[in-house]
Amino acid sequence: MDDIYISRALERVAMIEQQHVDNLAEKIRDLGGHPTKLGDVLAPVLGQVLGKATAAAGPERLLWLDIQLEEKAMKDYKDFLVKAGGEKEMFNILWNNLIDEDLHTAWFTNKLRELKEIGLIH
Repeated sequence: MDDIYISRALERVAMIEQQHVDNLAEKIRDLGGHPTKLGDVLAPVLGQVLGKATAAAGPERLLWLDIQLEEKAMKDYKDFLVKAGGEKEMFNILWNNLIDEDLHTAWFTNKLRELKEIGLIH
């Protein structure tokens, strides 16, 4: 099944995820740290691959994988929030990212349910 809506949504989510990486990297540099390059390399590639993989993987498997990735990201953000301490700007970035991940998870879950209800997946 080639679903243009799911593909476009995944591309949009990938852009938001890249913004998360960029915002965190900028804040880490502002605090005198050195962000890893992994996020700068992995996020755009992963987003492009996932955005184009709907037909190959099938929507059910793809959406399930996305839900798992978002839930892992939410756990990581919650852990980072505990460690952010009194750094207000980092705290706000982490909260905003956490909320985005929660919204992504809700969208993926809703789309999965919708496809099941109309019989396109089992």
